Amino acid sequence: MSGRRACTRATVNTHVRITHLNCSGGRMLRGGALVGDVRPAERPDSEQLRGHARDDPPRLPTVIRIAAFSGEAPSRPRTIACGVFDGVHRGHQAVISGCDTVVTFDRHPRGMLAEAPPRLATTQLMRERLAALAVREIVLLEFDSNMRQMPPDAFASQILARRLQADSVRVGSNFRFGKDGAGRPRDLGGHGFAVEVQPLVEQGGTPISSSTIRSLVSAGEVERARQMLGCPHEVALISPANPALDAGIRLVEDGHAAPATGRYNCLVATAVGGWVPRQVSFAGGVAEIAGFADGPPLPDHALAVQLLECID
Repeated sequence: MSGRRACTRATVNTHVRITHLNCSGGRMLRGGALVGDVRPAERPDSEQLRGHARDDPPRLPTVIRIAAFSGEAPSRPRTIACGVFDGVHRGHQAVISGCDTVVTFDRHPRGMLAEAPPRLATTQLMRERLAALAVREIVLLEFDSNMRQMPPDAFASQILARRLQADSVRVGSNFRFGKDGAGRPRDLGGHGFAVEVQPLVEQGGTPISSSTIRSLVSAGEVERARQMLGCPHEVALISPANPALDAGIRLVEDGHAAPATGRYNCLVATAVGGWVPRQVSFAGGVAEIAGFADGPPLPDHALAVQLLECID
């Protein structure tokens, strides 16, 4: 198989279908394009996932916000991928591929009960990565107390079937929904839409998950994180409030997954478009960009940094 994935599908019953992936070599074959085959010499952001030139990007998905008892989406049948999808990693891509709508939450569900985990992607970065997968709409569900208390059957029948007019719904095998996370993928059946369950995708024998990627980033293992994401982990850096600090000093935006203390080879977004290689040192949420004033100008305030490898 030369390291590629062979995809076959099997019908479990008339309502729920499971897609099986025979995983090997850390790659996925989708429509003739390899997803997750990232090379340091190539531009290693989400552009590689979509195969488009930067001057001809795909259209960003429309964002629709819906609460438990308010908010409506345009009337049309939808092929839906439902999940948290933080980072849109390779496992998420397997769930989302072929769907025109992504249904997710405006905050991490765990944040209602405890501190939310650090984010792997901003909403804007998520939109860019989903555009690469030809997603038309992102439905952000307001995860307030009403949504959290909604029984699984009500979520499937009221949100997915009635308000979003789901024609089909695809979820990961570890998807949980409804009050107390009581709903399982099998509980989506019987609501008038087809259900497809995607098994977990593995990388080197380890299931790919956002939690695993966060742990890798926090340990400085950004190359392994990149293999699971399908592109480098990206962090947003903002200017500190103290103007006396060197221009190359930035802070990791609050709530983002910051890497372990160390020095990293990175790509930094410029103020004029494109990316330049720089070494960036991280320590406790503070980043120092070497050669900040060299080459193309960098943004004065927020800037994006993609982590390629840890040097020391």
